[in-house]
Amino acid sequence: MKPRPPGWAVVSVRLLTFLAERMSANPRQFPVVFKNVRRALMRRFPYALFESNERWSVYLSPISHIMMARGSDMATTATSTISARREAIVNAHIEAEAVNHDAAATVATFRHPRYEVPALAAIVDGAEAVNALVSGIVSAFPDFYLQKTALHHADDAVIVEARFGGTQHGTWAGIGPTGKTMEVQGVLIFVFEGDDLVCEKVYFDHATILRQLGVID
Repeated sequence: MKPRPPGWAVVSVRLLTFLAERMSANPRQFPVVFKNVRRALMRRFPYALFESNERWSVYLSPISHIMMARGSDMATTATSTISARREAIVNAHIEAEAVNHDAAATVATFRHPRYEVPALAAIVDGAEAVNALVSGIVSAFPDFYLQKTALHHADDAVIVEARFGGTQHGTWAGIGPTGKTMEVQGVLIFVFEGDDLVCEKVYFDHATILRQLGVID
């Protein structure tokens, strides 16, 4: 890892503070990415600041500096740069959904929010629908978690192998609260158009979850 320049952490904190003050003073200068959530990007550091009713969140941003290259190095540099930006978006998405349980911030990681869940025969399209889906999951499983076990890059996607689970205390997929814990392995395919996340496809064994919740034998 390239060494950070002296004082970089202090500078980044100062920039975040400056952005927060600007967002508070002139919120309309910053775009609304979902409902009442506004976003400010830090160009010098790969972070984004989200604000909603004076609540603040900081996530890794896909914005990064592009290194110039010559000859055959240019294609390699471009590929590695776009892969890094996509991976940063995926990490921010997983953190928002499975760590912070923040549906609005999860939605904000998409250019066009969309989930496809074949096991549930579900296609969830649009910001409102995706927000409801994520809110429903973390409401039904208040301790919902997701652990990445592997990550792969494809031409138009980032593929994450993961283990996710939680204890059911609310209704999920038509199943009332059971108080039981489930955990299942799955594959998440994050589909990109350039740098933009446009869909997440979620694959898992539904029967495994149903057995763990006591719905089937």
